[in-house]
Amino acid sequence: MQSTPITTHIGKYERHLADSALPDIPFHAGPLFNGHDDYEDISFADRKRLFFAFFTLARNLSFRYVTFAHRKSMFDGDRTRFEAQLI
Repeated sequence: MQSTPITTHIGKYERHLADSALPDIPFHAGPLFNGHDDYEDISFADRKRLFFAFFTLARNLSFRYVTFAHRKSMFDGDRTRFEAQLI
């Protein structure tokens, strides 16, 4: 549950994109770094600027995260069993 509003940060991020003539498109790291999908017509310099804009947004947000690893073979395609391990 989100207890701290992030709308101010999102607004600043969107304004920065607009002021910098950068597209406001969803962030996808792999395609951004490789220039694929939505990023294929964007120059390397602008992709780099997009990355730093998103990085700055994420750095300024107050959030916590957890990283986990799993072995796909242990769940045999059983989504319910997999999701139960996340709780």
